[in-house]
Amino acid sequence: MKTPPFTISKSRIIAATIFLVCSLQLYAQQADSAGVAAPEPQNSRMAGRSAPLTGDPDLTITTEPAGIIGIFDLGVEGDFFAGGNIIIRSKKSHECVGRLMDVFSDSPAGQMTLTSDTLPTPLIMEPDPSYFFYFGPVGAPPFVFNVGERDLVTLETTGSPENPPLSPTQLHSAPVTFIQVFTPVIPPSGVIVVDSTKPFEITWQAPPQSDDTEDDGHGQNKMVVSLWALAGYTYVGEVRCGFDLDKGHGEMPASLLSEVKARVLPQAPIQYAALRVLAGDRREARAHGVSYVIELGPIAGNTNIPLDNLATLQ
Repeated sequence: MKTPPFTISKSRIIAATIFLVCSLQLYAQQADSAGVAAPEPQNSRMAGRSAPLTGDPDLTITTEPAGIIGIFDLGVEGDFFAGGNIIIRSKKSHECVGRLMDVFSDSPAGQMTLTSDTLPTPLIMEPDPSYFFYFGPVGAPPFVFNVGERDLVTLETTGSPENPPLSPTQLHSAPVTFIQVFTPVIPPSGVIVVDSTKPFEITWQAPPQSDDTEDDGHGQNKMVVSLWALAGYTYVGEVRCGFDLDKGHGEMPASLLSEVKARVLPQAPIQYAALRVLAGDRREARAHGVSYVIELGPIAGNTNIPLDNLATLQ
């Protein structure tokens, strides 16, 4: 498998998860002696609903196929997982979704096709035959989109028995080259600490209104804010959000952060995670009972927070 050059590699996530799974039996013994229930591995074919571990009545917990697709100016990457992923949604936030990914249920999603205003021909991708990972670099001009311009990008997949198709989904690059993020502030350690008991606030300088930044009927640009690679004993957790870029403010709900923390690693901080803050676009496709999150933005980043900065969830 090719390791994509532009994100924290999937191999790191899998390696961390393998190590943690090997520790599950010891953890279960310790938890039992302390009167605490250890996480139970889930059947990747399980479907349905379950109750929140935190007891929050505003949360809905389901198990669904899931996928994550990153669209960058230099290329595209995607990963899909069969139906054992826990999807957490809050009635109070349509902008965010919490997910616990069963990283051992990698599965194909058929052929992936991307078109854009800048590419002369469609970019067609087939999954890697071993890991079912999608990787479509362009590497040189014309890029997938022009940084600093509002270009249309359309993505779709043909689907597979494991993962339903993604119908043509439109996103737009942001007509900005840089956005100043006010909070969070990167501490001297370089690691951003997120408190799972409180809403995680993100504030930024909203871009000036122009013809390009106004909603043209295809949706406003988003500030992508994702806390991901939260490795635990049986799952890798994440909370992925997309806030209207022109609002200058967004919050990850404490309810999602707390539920993900409770299901991934309740008794210790989750270290070596990644926080992505990126001005661009974001969609969650939910048709056919799935959660396919698509994030778009420049690979070099366009805020003062580096792409996929180290983070800890406590």
